[in-house]
Amino acid sequence: MAKFETVTRTATEVGKSWTNVEINQFHYFNPNGAVAIYNAAFNKLIKAVDNVNVMGGALLAYSGDYHYDKLAANVHNKRLSNFKATYYAEKLVEQAAKIEAFLEEKGA
Repeated sequence: MAKFETVTRTATEVGKSWTNVEINQFHYFNPNGAVAIYNAAFNKLIKAVDNVNVMGGALLAYSGDYHYDKLAANVHNKRLSNFKATYYAEKLVEQAAKIEAFLEEKGA
């Protein structure tokens, strides 16, 4: 249980000795994981749309739902390939960076 606590709550980055399942759990549950990074950026985008700083279509254009859903589905797997453990998390972080760049460009 202590390892699960570390992976999902207290770790600040992926550990070198973690399994692929633990890597996926980190990115899904941990406040420093890919989902948290993406959600923070997407919430900024929602606020910008609410304040009419950007058009509502930006929510569709910068949605990371596909990668988010895949990452969520993998949380229940007992075995994962390295690809599945890292790819979807990387894509969510990339999407968060695109959102941040878009908001900076629009001055929102």
